[in-house]
Amino acid sequence: MGFSKSIVLLILASFLLSTDAHLSASGPSANSPPSPIQFRQPRPVCKKLFLPQLDLPFTLPKIINPALQSICGVTENPEKCLALVSPCITGSTTSFSALEGVVISLIEHVQAALSFALKLSLNKSIKAEVATALHLCIELYGKVVEDLKTALLALKAHDKVTLKTKLTAAITTIGRCDEAFQQQGLTNNWPLKKINSVLTLLAGFGLDIHGKLNL
Repeated sequence: MGFSKSIVLLILASFLLSTDAHLSASGPSANSPPSPIQFRQPRPVCKKLFLPQLDLPFTLPKIINPALQSICGVTENPEKCLALVSPCITGSTTSFSALEGVVISLIEHVQAALSFALKLSLNKSIKAEVATALHLCIELYGKVVEDLKTALLALKAHDKVTLKTKLTAAITTIGRCDEAFQQQGLTNNWPLKKINSVLTLLAGFGLDIHGKLNL
């Protein structure tokens, strides 16, 4: 199947460690317990993630933020935008903070997908062709997170060109994961199909909001 379990685990461990080191530079002190993603205070991680399998329906927050509702109104699917971005918004809501919420939500969902793909790849009962595609997707998800970290920095620096480039790159790379399964003959359904569709949708929300953003 190409990768041994130890190699795959080493790849994931190295990826998560590099992510922590990069994003926690101005976060909690060295004595704080590590977490998969740490952002500058007071920005917390998102309060809720959908399961990687995405078998549960999208539900709107009990209290809808009217400002975010207006911003999500420019996206392809306003309700899903609200459901996925609301948990990542704190304080005043602007196009800037909403786009920041999109990118943070994307990073967390890609990391959830990465963990889910790793778990599937370690299942001895999966077919060789599925394992081959999963191992490539694990590598691709790592690249997506790196691009999204750059996008987040670009947003803070008001660099609209880099921001758009990295969000577009994320969509392309996620598509390569789907193509990996299709190339193995899985043309109707495959692991990660649902989560990839949501990741692509989220990145699309970012591009939609980006087009309306006054940096």
